[in-house]
Amino acid sequence: MILYLWLFALFIRNIDGHPNQYCSGYCSSGKYCSPSSCRRSGSFYCSCTNCPSGKTSSSGAWDVSQCSGCIEGKYYSNGNCLVCESGKYQAYAGKTSCNNCACGKYSSSGSASCTNCAKGKYSGLGSETCIQCKAGTYNNVLGSCSCNNCNPGKYSTLGADTCTNCKEGTYQSLNGQSTCATCSSGSYSSSGSIQCISCQEGYYQSLDGQSKCLACAPGKYATGTSNTKCSDCPSGSYATDYGQGGCGTCSSGKYSDTGSHTCIDCPIGKYSTAGVSECVACLKGTYQNKVGQTSCNLCNVGTYTTINGASTCIDCPAGKYQNAKGETQCLDCSKGTYSLTKYSTCIACEKGKYNNEHGMSYCLLCEVGKYNSQVGDTMCNNCELGKYNKNAGSTDCLDCPAGKYNDIVANNECIECISGKYSLMSSSSCNNCPGGKYQVNSGSSFCDDCQLGKYSLINYPNSQCVLCEAGMYQTNIGSDECIKCEPNYYSHIGASICIKCPNGKYSAEGWGFCNSNPTSIPTSIPTSVPTSEPTSVPTSIPSSMPSGRPTIVPSGQPSGQPTSIPTNIPSSKPNSQPTSSPTEIEILKELSNADIRNIFYYDNIGYYILGFIISFVCILFGCVLYRKKKKETPELTPYEKWMSSYENPTFVHSTHSPFNNMQSQQGNLSKPPPLPPPPPPPRKSFVDDVRKQTPVRKYSTRQSSMRRRSSNSANSEDEYNMYDIYSNNDDSNKNNMNNPLHK
Repeated sequence: MILYLWLFALFIRNIDGHPNQYCSGYCSSGKYCSPSSCRRSGSFYCSCTNCPSGKTSSSGAWDVSQCSGCIEGKYYSNGNCLVCESGKYQAYAGKTSCNNCACGKYSSSGSASCTNCAKGKYSGLGSETCIQCKAGTYNNVLGSCSCNNCNPGKYSTLGADTCTNCKEGTYQSLNGQSTCATCSSGSYSSSGSIQCISCQEGYYQSLDGQSKCLACAPGKYATGTSNTKCSDCPSGSYATDYGQGGCGTCSSGKYSDTGSHTCIDCPIGKYSTAGVSECVACLKGTYQNKVGQTSCNLCNVGTYTTINGASTCIDCPAGKYQNAKGETQCLDCSKGTYSLTKYSTCIACEKGKYNNEHGMSYCLLCEVGKYNSQVGDTMCNNCELGKYNKNAGSTDCLDCPAGKYNDIVANNECIECISGKYSLMSSSSCNNCPGGKYQVNSGSSFCDDCQLGKYSLINYPNSQCVLCEAGMYQTNIGSDECIKCEPNYYSHIGASICIKCPNGKYSAEGWGFCNSNPTSIPTSIPTSVPTSEPTSVPTSIPSSMPSGRPTIVPSGQPSGQPTSIPTNIPSSKPNSQPTSSPTEIEILKELSNADIRNIFYYDNIGYYILGFIISFVCILFGCVLYRKKKKETPELTPYEKWMSSYENPTFVHSTHSPFNNMQSQQGNLSKPPPLPPPPPPPRKSFVDDVRKQTPVRKYSTRQSSMRRRSSNSANSEDEYNMYDIYSNNDDSNKNNMNNPLHK
């Protein structure tokens, strides 16, 4: 199918084609086939004809239409189109010559036009090439006929289309220069500079051809211009910023080393004046606790320093002080004063305190039993007798309250008065209750009056009042004795009045009973000892004598005889001083209670030996006299003694208390009234009948007999029966301590 189509197209072509077309390629250039001259003789040929004038053709032209004029950039000459020479051009076809290129332009051969010279180049008329602008000149326009000189501060190289600014660090002061000059050290330049600029003050440049100057670093400086280096700030000065033309002086309280960019504050403990390279240490006695100071401070009172360069002062320790400023040591507090830390003066010890050493930090409390009423004392005072103090640190002593006493200096307590004694306020001893008074309680400030029918001793610790004995009485309160009943009167124990004997009875002075009037005389000697106050006749002699002397005063009537001598010595000394002269009994007590070891001391041994020898001789001499007198005087029986006492016409009755007789106080507390006259002897038959019919009444003590008698105030005859007189109770006799036969 494709083949058919190709054949059809070829057929169509053959129908429309030129007759000389088959002779194409036969004629040479500049000629063409004459019309209808194309023939075939084996091959196609034609007659060739020159193209019309001014035209030409390429080889093989087969029609005149194929002859044409010379194209642009060529011209027709001698039947040929010639190429325009370099520097010339032909813008139109069919021309017979070429034109010269204008200045600023150029062309190569066969050019239809001229080309503008590029920037940086130029040309003259008819130039086939452009010329580069020489160094120092430039051309920045296309098609230029010449180049321009570079201005100062610029330069150019060969063929430059523009001038280049001198780079930084260089300069050019002339026109048309191909290079720039380099700036020397100490100067600089920016781009396109026509000259170099000197480095200003505070700046420097140590290299050539630099675009800028460098600022001096802190701590350095540069004066003037064109500096090639910076200098270090001298010691005592500084430069804090860059580019300084000089250094500032360090102010007072600061310092600096060489090349410092700032001043340093003086450390604590030092100071400085302006512009110095180092600070000065504070002297002893001064300090500085802040930085950057211009001077040192004196240590305040109560502080001190011992070193140079102190940043703080040391507080005076407790017990020391300093009252001046700027000192290097503290002083010891004197006696009687004290101080705490950092004290500028010592404080006097308060009342109730003391201090007996130097340099003390506290005061001591006065011990108990002592006081101090003044400030600043070095010792405490002892509490006096009659005063006490139980608290430490007291300013005074307290008076012993009434009822107590103190007989020791510096004591911390008062002692209660024992019963039977009293004291007033601030007493150093207790007083015995005076005669007629008593005190049953301890620690009392007064004594009570004895009541009616009672009495108490003089100068004796009466803890209770004594009942008046039978046969005695007391009508007043507060009495120190009892009064004997008058004859024919009697009284019971503790009586305040005497009672008159009933009719038919009688009594002697001081009797506690009444007797019936006697009707006869005794015919024999009594065979027993009375058991109570003489209401009967003793019947026998006591079989034994007391073995020792009592050591205390009994508080009541004794109920029996002592059985032995005391076997031990008191273990402690008296704790109080006597308030009056000792009596015989008190002296004996003191001697018996004394510790024999306290009597002998080595420094008096000679006196003791001499006293012992003298005492021994006296005792021996007394024993000889006693035995001699005993041989000369016959010993009486108890009955004879009793009868002798009764028949003694010189016997005088006393109204005073038997306790006022100290000899009597050592033995029996009371002496019985004188014995009654002997009753008439009864008939033997009467006595025997009575003994057989009536049992003998026995009374163990005098009190029982007195109680029996006091129970019947009528004092009947039965109470004083004759049977009691002849009682044969030996036990009752032994227990009776009031019978004179027992003395």
